[in-house]
Amino acid sequence: MKKRVFLVVGIVLLTAILAYVISGFLAQYLFVPILYVLQIIWVFVGALPQVLWWGILLLVLLIIAFKSLHFGYERRVEQQKKPSFPISRASTWSNVINRAGNGEYSLWLLANELTDFTMELLAHRERISKEEAQNMLLNGAIDLPPNIKSFLLAGSEVPSFRHYADLISRSKTAGKPTPLKIDLYEIVEFLESNF
Repeated sequence: MKKRVFLVVGIVLLTAILAYVISGFLAQYLFVPILYVLQIIWVFVGALPQVLWWGILLLVLLIIAFKSLHFGYERRVEQQKKPSFPISRASTWSNVINRAGNGEYSLWLLANELTDFTMELLAHRERISKEEAQNMLLNGAIDLPPNIKSFLLAGSEVPSFRHYADLISRSKTAGKPTPLKIDLYEIVEFLESNF
């Protein structure tokens, strides 16, 4: 117990002696130069015209106001955005089928989606790749009713709607019906009965 008291008293005395010695050192070599530099800065600041300080203050206030308004707008836009969820295949099909009556492009998209789906089903059933199934369709190796075959070929052979539009214009001049004018229930029944 006495050792602890002597240790605490010794630390306090050592701290007091060091504080006395160091305070003179710190005052001479640290505090005085810092105060001297601050005094020079204060004189420089006082020498500048007051208009400059008001201008800087107004500029800072304008920047703060602009950023506040700008960020507030971005937050509102972020809050208005709906959270994005992955689109299921069923909702994709629903969208494509609902839009099918909007025109030739929508019909071509439907044919493209249905052809892709049919090739997946055929590849799965025959245990071949999707490309091989597409080659079977293009080569006529699959026994299909003529209207369904022309519908699937229109979705498979034509790489873009521009090519399909060229195909439509050629078939109209030849007096042939467009391959996409088919009842969807007929295709659904065919897919259900064969796959």
